[in-house]
Amino acid sequence: MEKLEGYITEEKLKQSRHPYSTQPNEAIHNAINQSAPKRIDYSRTNSLCGRMSVAIGVNSEGLENYISEVTNKLYCLSCSTQSHFLKKDYRKNYKSNYDKQLHVKQRRRDEKRTKTKTKLKQSRADKKKGTTYQSGMAIHLIANEDL
Repeated sequence: MEKLEGYITEEKLKQSRHPYSTQPNEAIHNAINQSAPKRIDYSRTNSLCGRMSVAIGVNSEGLENYISEVTNKLYCLSCSTQSHFLKKDYRKNYKSNYDKQLHVKQRRRDEKRTKTKTKLKQSRADKKKGTTYQSGMAIHLIANEDL
């Protein structure tokens, strides 16, 4: 308990009740992980910097605006490419706004609840049958095979 005393003062507890959201931080992490997955090591290349720059630019300004700005600086954006990114940006914004609607959230919640109930029923049925996993099962089987 002595080790925690410095962290559980009234001042420290007030600091933990900040009004900020971690949602934007999580969004940028997800965008970066899509273009530069953690399972691949990009640390020794310039590719990581480029991938992160694109992810941050798209997240900050939107796909169409970011691509337009980059390609205008490079003088290489065609009308068809621009319209493609405009449609892609529109779809992303539409989906985001659609997912925020109350009836969509309720349907998503109901589907999650139904799925949880189904899994719970299945696990109870498995438990009655005795087909659930128990710790030490593999050790027991290996020990019997050796005999």
